[in-house]
Amino acid sequence: MEDIDRRQHLRDILKHLILEPSGFTPEHAANGLHSIMRGEASDAQMGGFLTALRLRGVDKQPQMIAALAEEMLRNALTPALETDTKCRQQFGVVADIVGTGGDGWNTFNISTTSSLVAAAAGLQMAKHGSRASSSNCGSADLLESLGCDLGIITPSDVAELLSEHRFCFLFSSTFHPSMRYLAKTRRELGFPTPFNVLGPLTNPVRPDRAVIGVHSKSLGPVMAEALHLLGRRNYAV
Repeated sequence: MEDIDRRQHLRDILKHLILEPSGFTPEHAANGLHSIMRGEASDAQMGGFLTALRLRGVDKQPQMIAALAEEMLRNALTPALETDTKCRQQFGVVADIVGTGGDGWNTFNISTTSSLVAAAAGLQMAKHGSRASSSNCGSADLLESLGCDLGIITPSDVAELLSEHRFCFLFSSTFHPSMRYLAKTRRELGFPTPFNVLGPLTNPVRPDRAVIGVHSKSLGPVMAEALHLLGRRNYAV
Protein backbone atom coordinates (compact mmCIF):
# COMPACT_ATOMS: atom_id res chain seq x y z
CA MET A 1 0.00 0.00 0.00
CA GLU A 2 1.21 3.48 -0.78
CA ASP A 3 2.41 5.86 1.89
CA ILE A 4 -0.59 7.66 3.39
CA ASP A 5 0.60 11.11 2.31
CA ARG A 6 0.87 9.97 -1.31
CA ARG A 7 -2.60 8.48 -1.59
CA GLN A 8 -4.90 10.01 -4.17
CA HIS A 9 -7.95 12.11 -3.40
CA LEU A 10 -11.32 10.46 -4.06
CA ARG A 11 -11.92 12.85 -6.97
CA ASP A 12 -8.93 11.38 -8.83
CA ILE A 13 -9.87 7.81 -7.88
CA LEU A 14 -13.41 8.37 -9.15
CA LYS A 15 -12.11 9.77 -12.43
CA HIS A 16 -9.97 6.66 -12.88
CA LEU A 17 -12.93 4.38 -12.08
CA ILE A 18 -15.18 6.09 -14.64
CA LEU A 19 -12.74 6.78 -17.45
CA GLU A 20 -10.31 3.86 -17.11
CA PRO A 21 -12.27 1.05 -15.43
CA SER A 22 -10.05 -1.72 -16.81
CA GLY A 23 -7.09 -0.27 -14.90
CA PHE A 24 -8.97 0.14 -11.63
CA THR A 25 -7.23 -1.98 -8.97
CA PRO A 26 -7.99 -3.09 -5.41
CA GLU A 27 -5.41 -0.55 -4.26
CA HIS A 28 -7.36 2.23 -6.01
CA ALA A 29 -10.54 1.10 -4.26
CA ALA A 30 -8.81 1.08 -0.86
CA ASN A 31 -7.29 4.51 -1.49
CA GLY A 32 -10.71 5.88 -2.43
CA LEU A 33 -12.16 4.61 0.84
CA HIS A 34 -9.19 6.00 2.73
CA SER A 35 -9.89 9.44 1.26
CA ILE A 36 -13.52 9.17 2.42
CA MET A 37 -12.54 8.11 5.93
CA ARG A 38 -10.24 11.11 6.23
CA GLY A 39 -13.22 13.38 5.56
CA GLU A 40 -11.76 14.71 2.31
CA ALA A 41 -14.64 13.84 -0.05
CA SER A 42 -17.83 15.74 -0.84
CA ASP A 43 -21.29 14.17 -0.78
CA ALA A 44 -21.38 14.23 -4.59
CA GLN A 45 -18.02 12.46 -4.84
CA MET A 46 -19.04 9.80 -2.32
CA GLY A 47 -22.36 9.20 -4.08
CA GLY A 48 -20.57 8.94 -7.41
CA PHE A 49 -18.00 6.54 -5.97
CA LEU A 50 -20.61 4.19 -4.46
CA THR A 51 -22.75 4.24 -7.60
CA ALA A 52 -19.77 3.64 -9.90
CA LEU A 53 -18.53 0.76 -7.72
CA ARG A 54 -21.95 -0.85 -7.94
CA LEU A 55 -22.29 -0.34 -11.71
CA ARG A 56 -18.77 -1.67 -12.30
CA GLY A 57 -19.62 -4.81 -10.34
CA VAL A 58 -17.03 -4.32 -7.62
CA ASP A 59 -19.30 -6.20 -5.20
CA LYS A 60 -18.73 -9.25 -7.43
CA GLN A 61 -14.92 -9.09 -7.22
CA PRO A 62 -13.36 -10.78 -4.16
CA GLN A 63 -10.04 -8.92 -4.44
CA MET A 64 -11.81 -5.54 -4.41
CA ILE A 65 -14.02 -6.51 -1.48
CA ALA A 66 -11.06 -7.81 0.53
CA ALA A 67 -9.07 -4.62 -0.10
CA LEU A 68 -11.97 -2.42 1.06
CA ALA A 69 -12.47 -4.61 4.15
CA GLU A 70 -8.80 -4.40 5.07
CA GLU A 71 -8.92 -0.61 4.79
CA MET A 72 -11.97 -0.46 7.06
CA LEU A 73 -10.37 -2.72 9.66
CA ARG A 74 -7.16 -0.72 9.55
CA ASN A 75 -9.14 2.31 10.72
CA ALA A 76 -11.46 0.50 13.16
CA LEU A 77 -11.42 0.65 16.95
CA THR A 78 -10.33 -2.83 18.00
CA PRO A 79 -11.46 -4.12 21.41
CA ALA A 80 -9.09 -6.21 23.48
CA LEU A 81 -10.74 -9.47 24.54
CA GLU A 82 -9.34 -9.67 28.05
CA THR A 83 -10.54 -8.77 31.53
CA ASP A 84 -8.99 -8.67 34.99
CA THR A 85 -9.69 -12.39 35.34
CA LYS A 86 -9.65 -13.65 31.73
CA CYS A 87 -7.08 -13.63 28.95
CA ARG A 88 -8.03 -14.00 25.28
CA GLN A 89 -7.53 -17.76 25.27
CA GLN A 90 -9.93 -18.20 28.18
CA PHE A 91 -12.76 -16.65 26.20
CA GLY A 92 -12.67 -19.66 23.91
CA VAL A 93 -14.54 -19.45 20.62
CA VAL A 94 -16.12 -16.09 19.84
CA ALA A 95 -18.63 -16.08 16.98
CA ASP A 96 -20.83 -13.82 14.88
CA ILE A 97 -23.95 -14.33 12.81
CA VAL A 98 -24.29 -11.58 10.26
CA GLY A 99 -25.81 -10.86 6.88
CA THR A 100 -25.26 -8.49 3.99
CA GLY A 101 -28.84 -7.25 3.81
CA GLY A 102 -30.07 -6.01 0.46
CA ASP A 103 -32.28 -8.99 -0.45
CA GLY A 104 -35.33 -6.75 -0.82
CA TRP A 105 -37.60 -8.97 1.31
CA ASN A 106 -37.89 -6.48 4.19
CA THR A 107 -38.02 -9.26 6.80
CA PHE A 108 -37.25 -8.93 10.51
CA ASN A 109 -33.55 -8.92 11.31
CA ILE A 110 -32.71 -12.62 11.21
CA SER A 111 -29.01 -12.42 12.11
CA THR A 112 -29.56 -10.52 15.36
CA THR A 113 -32.40 -12.77 16.45
CA SER A 114 -30.27 -15.83 15.70
CA SER A 115 -27.31 -14.37 17.61
CA LEU A 116 -29.43 -13.87 20.71
CA VAL A 117 -30.65 -17.48 20.50
CA ALA A 118 -27.08 -18.72 20.03
CA ALA A 119 -25.89 -16.73 23.07
CA ALA A 120 -28.72 -18.16 25.15
CA ALA A 121 -27.58 -21.63 24.05
CA GLY A 122 -24.05 -20.98 25.36
CA LEU A 123 -22.05 -19.44 22.49
CA GLN A 124 -20.16 -16.18 22.96
CA MET A 125 -21.56 -13.84 20.33
CA ALA A 126 -19.80 -10.64 19.29
CA LYS A 127 -22.56 -9.31 17.03
CA HIS A 128 -21.44 -6.68 14.56
CA GLY A 129 -24.08 -4.54 12.87
CA SER A 130 -25.62 -1.20 12.06
CA ARG A 131 -28.87 0.55 11.27
CA ALA A 132 -30.65 -0.29 8.04
CA SER A 133 -29.27 1.39 4.93
CA SER A 134 -31.27 -0.37 2.19
CA SER A 135 -33.88 -2.35 4.15
CA ASN A 136 -36.48 -1.74 6.83
CA CYS A 137 -34.72 -3.27 9.82
CA GLY A 138 -31.02 -3.39 10.60
CA SER A 139 -29.48 -5.00 13.67
CA ALA A 140 -29.27 -1.70 15.50
CA ASP A 141 -32.89 -0.85 14.66
CA LEU A 142 -34.06 -4.10 16.22
CA LEU A 143 -32.07 -3.70 19.43
CA GLU A 144 -33.01 -0.04 19.81
CA SER A 145 -36.68 -0.95 19.46
CA LEU A 146 -36.15 -3.15 22.55
CA GLY A 147 -34.78 -0.19 24.49
CA CYS A 148 -31.04 -0.83 24.12
CA ASP A 149 -28.78 2.21 24.24
CA LEU A 150 -26.17 1.13 21.72
CA GLY A 151 -24.15 4.31 21.83
CA ILE A 152 -22.82 3.67 25.33
CA ILE A 153 -20.91 0.49 24.41
CA THR A 154 -17.24 1.26 23.80
CA PRO A 155 -14.33 -1.03 22.89
CA SER A 156 -13.34 -1.26 26.55
CA ASP A 157 -16.77 -2.73 27.43
CA VAL A 158 -16.76 -5.63 24.98
CA ALA A 159 -14.74 -8.18 26.94
CA GLU A 160 -16.71 -7.67 30.16
CA LEU A 161 -20.06 -7.91 28.38
CA LEU A 162 -19.06 -11.10 26.62
CA SER A 163 -17.73 -12.58 29.83
CA GLU A 164 -20.89 -11.80 31.80
CA HIS A 165 -23.65 -12.17 29.21
CA ARG A 166 -22.18 -14.10 26.25
CA PHE A 167 -23.54 -11.37 23.96
CA CYS A 168 -22.23 -7.98 22.96
CA PHE A 169 -23.35 -5.73 20.12
CA LEU A 170 -20.60 -3.91 18.27
CA PHE A 171 -22.36 -0.93 16.74
CA SER A 172 -20.55 -0.12 13.52
CA SER A 173 -20.98 3.62 14.09
CA THR A 174 -18.93 3.32 17.28
CA PHE A 175 -16.31 0.84 16.12
CA HIS A 176 -15.87 2.31 12.63
CA PRO A 177 -16.11 6.05 13.41
CA SER A 178 -14.44 7.07 10.14
CA MET A 179 -17.32 5.53 8.19
CA ARG A 180 -19.66 8.23 9.51
CA TYR A 181 -18.85 10.26 6.42
CA LEU A 182 -20.59 7.65 4.23
CA ALA A 183 -23.67 7.00 6.35
CA LYS A 184 -25.87 9.78 4.94
CA THR A 185 -24.91 9.01 1.35
CA ARG A 186 -25.64 5.29 1.70
CA ARG A 187 -29.00 6.01 3.30
CA GLU A 188 -30.04 8.51 0.62
CA LEU A 189 -28.98 6.27 -2.29
CA GLY A 190 -31.36 3.57 -1.06
CA PHE A 191 -29.86 0.68 -3.03
CA PRO A 192 -27.27 -1.90 -1.94
CA THR A 193 -23.66 -0.93 -2.56
CA PRO A 194 -20.43 -2.87 -2.03
CA PHE A 195 -20.54 -1.61 1.56
CA ASN A 196 -23.49 -3.91 2.28
CA VAL A 197 -21.08 -6.73 1.53
CA LEU A 198 -18.33 -5.28 3.73
CA GLY A 199 -20.26 -5.30 7.01
CA PRO A 200 -19.91 -9.06 7.60
CA LEU A 201 -16.16 -8.88 6.85
CA THR A 202 -15.27 -6.05 9.19
CA ASN A 203 -16.19 -7.15 12.71
CA PRO A 204 -13.33 -5.54 14.68
CA VAL A 205 -13.24 -8.47 17.13
CA ARG A 206 -12.27 -10.73 14.20
CA PRO A 207 -14.39 -13.66 15.47
CA ASP A 208 -13.08 -17.23 15.47
CA ARG A 209 -16.25 -18.45 13.77
CA ALA A 210 -19.03 -16.82 11.78
CA VAL A 211 -22.14 -17.64 9.81
CA ILE A 212 -22.62 -15.10 7.02
CA GLY A 213 -25.83 -14.67 5.06
CA VAL A 214 -25.78 -13.16 1.57
CA HIS A 215 -28.54 -11.55 -0.45
CA SER A 216 -28.12 -13.78 -3.52
CA LYS A 217 -26.65 -17.15 -4.49
CA SER A 218 -24.17 -15.52 -6.83
CA LEU A 219 -22.63 -13.57 -3.95
CA GLY A 220 -21.83 -16.72 -1.94
CA PRO A 221 -18.64 -17.77 -3.77
CA VAL A 222 -17.50 -14.14 -3.93
CA MET A 223 -17.89 -13.72 -0.18
CA ALA A 224 -16.13 -17.04 0.47
CA GLU A 225 -13.14 -16.05 -1.66
CA ALA A 226 -12.94 -12.62 0.00
CA LEU A 227 -12.87 -14.34 3.40
CA HIS A 228 -10.06 -16.58 2.15
CA LEU A 229 -8.06 -13.55 0.97
CA LEU A 230 -8.54 -11.99 4.40
CA GLY A 231 -7.16 -15.11 6.05
CA ARG A 232 -10.42 -16.10 7.76
CA ARG A 233 -11.07 -19.73 8.54
CA ASN A 234 -14.04 -21.67 9.94
CA TYR A 235 -16.56 -19.23 8.48
CA ALA A 236 -19.72 -20.48 6.76
CA VAL A 237 -21.41 -18.55 3.96
